[in-house]
Amino acid sequence: MSTADFPQMWDLLPVLEPQTAEEAADVAAAELAAIGWTDRVRAMAGAEIRVGIEDRVVTGTVGPVFGDAVVILATDGQWLLPTATISWVRGPTRPARGPTGRQRASGASAAREWVGREVTAALRDGQILTEELDCVGADHIVLRGSAGGWIVPWSALRWLRCQ
Repeated sequence: MSTADFPQMWDLLPVLEPQTAEEAADVAAAELAAIGWTDRVRAMAGAEIRVGIEDRVVTGTVGPVFGDAVVILATDGQWLLPTATISWVRGPTRPARGPTGRQRASGASAAREWVGREVTAALRDGQILTEELDCVGADHIVLRGSAGGWIVPWSALRWLRCQ
């Protein structure tokens, strides 16, 4: 099958164009409904924001925003916040922006930049671990300390901070 077998965009325009104000409103509502909240946060790149997570509020500048995590650049370090732990975000509202480049990957790609550095990890069970980040896997991190290592599933992280 060749591309000539498919309709061209200009052939679809009469079908895609709303015919009434009500149809136009429906199309606009559908487009807004497709926007994810991380796309709205991504549009705040470089802005100062406040983020409510399970046990604190983190204030800082918006760094990379992934589908599963947000990086905040704060005065006390870089924070990697899994989206499942974020309750709210407060900052300037701007038109949403979709992911580009590395931001199409997971937040684990940001954590990989911290391998070999000391990090603090807050776990859902209440533990706070400060150890060297040894490696980042597909669904976990490995922390190495003097008393041995910790394998922490991504789902168990409340937040990860690199000082």
